[in-house]
Amino acid sequence: MKTILCFLAVGVVAVATQDASDPQNMQCLVGVSINGEGFFETVDCVNSEEACQTKIEQRGAFNVVYKRCKRQKECDNNARNNELNCYGPLAIANNVKVCHFCCSTPGCNTMNEIPN
Repeated sequence: MKTILCFLAVGVVAVATQDASDPQNMQCLVGVSINGEGFFETVDCVNSEEACQTKIEQRGAFNVVYKRCKRQKECDNNARNNELNCYGPLAIANNVKVCHFCCSTPGCNTMNEIPN
């Protein structure tokens, strides 16, 4: 499990640090955590990624948190599905939630739990 987690987190960090030379770039936490085990680090996003995203998947006893840089429009599009996939009656009844949260200030994607 830990080997897979490290591989996933390294892949996410590699994508997010492609263009870290511009000091104007957004900074976001990036990484993966499964049931509280994993790590996140602050990276400079590429120029086109002006938002930070936290994706939280709850599937029964498993809680997976993904943090990354994201284009604002793409992040907003993902978050629009929260009404159904995160807070909807089937998501709650089946205990399977997929939630996306966006923010746009440096290092803002600190949440690790789904807010009520």
